[in-house]
Amino acid sequence: MSTGPRQTLASVWGAIELFINDVLIASLNQAPALAGLLISKAPAKRHFQGRSPTMETLADRGFDLSRSMGDILFSDRTIASLEAMRDVFAVLAGSNHDLHCVLNEDALWLLWQRRHVVVHRGGIVDRVYCERTGDRRQIIGQPLAVSSSDVNSAFGSARRVATALLSGIPFSP
Repeated sequence: MSTGPRQTLASVWGAIELFINDVLIASLNQAPALAGLLISKAPAKRHFQGRSPTMETLADRGFDLSRSMGDILFSDRTIASLEAMRDVFAVLAGSNHDLHCVLNEDALWLLWQRRHVVVHRGGIVDRVYCERTGDRRQIIGQPLAVSSSDVNSAFGSARRVATALLSGIPFSP
């Protein structure tokens, strides 16, 4: 099997990640008070601890954060893991039941695990992947086997995340 389907899975996860981060940045730029929730409420706050904007960053924005809080907060970080996404939206989108359901779907979690194998293990299945997923189709030490059904599932997950996320905007502090 070519690397194409494996790369597609990694790219679909990347699209989800970029979309979520762009929505977060835009939302915080629109409603800067949301940043207060992210830095103070569990479980999201653990992803934002220990980092403050530099004076240079503040000066670059004329010391006016009213429309750039998202840019500031995400200037040195992204929300890249499924766990971080769940934590952030547990705080920001508490009432968005659809989003919480989508972020807890097995298919999305499996996509995230597969992306990890592609990006961090060169597409080669390891014991950790097999233990975490219970994916019995895979063979340790062999390239991750990806079917057209897996690719379709990944696209479906991306669509559900985007739809649920957009249905919950605007977030409110």
